[in-house]
Amino acid sequence: MLPAVRTIYLPPGQIAMGEGHILTILGSCVAVCLVDALHHVGGMNHYMLPRGPRDSESLRFGDVAMRQLLDRLLAAGAVRTALEAKVFGGARILASRTAARDLGAENVEAALGFLGRERIPIVARDTGGTHSRKLILQTGDGVAWLKTF
Repeated sequence: MLPAVRTIYLPPGQIAMGEGHILTILGSCVAVCLVDALHHVGGMNHYMLPRGPRDSESLRFGDVAMRQLLDRLLAAGAVRTALEAKVFGGARILASRTAARDLGAENVEAALGFLGRERIPIVARDTGGTHSRKLILQTGDGVAWLKTF
C-alpha cells in the first residue's frame, strides 16, 4: 500500500510550501509555482491583484506574494539558480469582454515581470482565456496537474 500524500488547499491571498501536494482554484487570480527539484523544495502563491499600496504586506497582491514566496523558498533551502517557475491563471471570466481593464492579464504580467527581473526561468505556463482552472502542484519535483472548467 502506498503512503498517503498530504494535500494542502491554498486559498486566495496565501502561500503554501511543504511536502506533498498543493491544490488551488483559479479564475482571474494567478498562482506561481516555484520549485527547486534538485533540493526538493517547492511552493505556490495565489494572488488576486497585481500590486498593492506601497507599504502593504498582504499576500493578496502579486508584488508582495511573489517576493514572499521567493524569500521563503530560499530560507527553506532552495538555491536561486536551481529554481524554475510555472505560471497559471489570469482568466477573464468576471469582466465583460468589452471592459477596459483585464485584471487577469494584469496579474499575469505582474508574475512575468517579477520572474524576468529575478531571472527565474518559466518552464510551464497556462494563462489567460475565459475558463477557471484547478491546479495541483507536487512540491518535491514540480510536477503540476491542471484542469480547466
